[in-house]
Amino acid sequence: IVNEEKKQTNEAIPISLIVKNPAIFNRSIAELSGLLQHRKFVISRILFHESKKIEIVSSETVLNENDKIFVITTEQDAETIRTFVGQEIQMDRKQWIPTESQLISRRILVTKPELNGKRLGDLQLRRLHGINITRLNRSGLDLVANQGLTLQVGDKLTVVGSEAGIAKVEEILGNSMKRLNEPNLITIFIGIALGILLGSLPITFPGIPQPVKLGLAGGPLIIAILISRFGYHYK
Repeated sequence: IVNEEKKQTNEAIPISLIVKNPAIFNRSIAELSGLLQHRKFVISRILFHESKKIEIVSSETVLNENDKIFVITTEQDAETIRTFVGQEIQMDRKQWIPTESQLISRRILVTKPELNGKRLGDLQLRRLHGINITRLNRSGLDLVANQGLTLQVGDKLTVVGSEAGIAKVEEILGNSMKRLNEPNLITIFIGIALGILLGSLPITFPGIPQPVKLGLAGGPLIIAILISRFGYHYK
């Protein structure tokens, strides 16, 4: 039950907000992120009140009264962000896609091994390619794609931007299902060998007269857990 509740509070949800708080008028997205630095959220798009144009936000985008923003956050942080920005409004996702622009949304797979363990913010994809990453899907769970999130091979990122920008991001992340389906045989063989070795070693526990062995099942299982948790540090 506790794990299920934790999963729900970390899962990404979309909300549309209208800027009503005078404290954030004429402030940039970077300043707003600083004021809410302990909250998980990504501002994907903005509908400017004066021009009625929808754009992808950058860290320099300035908020003004009655501007509308499309935010991806968690259930746990949603109420704080609603209160801080202004109020929630009802806007369908289709309304956030401007018909006159080339703005598109696409899911891209992380398949390059060298990205394993890297933080999303270290890639600087928004600054370099003018795109926004709103969600990260891992094992069927949508997470808020905050800059401190650590990437893993197999992650699926929801990217919003131009066709050209998204194409560049695809090159960086890999987006190759073929590569994802190819097993890393060297790692598998090394893991099995180390697991068999660990399983054959006698381990002494206090209060137990005879040494205990993990065996052919326990040894490889422990090694597999360790490789999945710390393997990217030794790539």
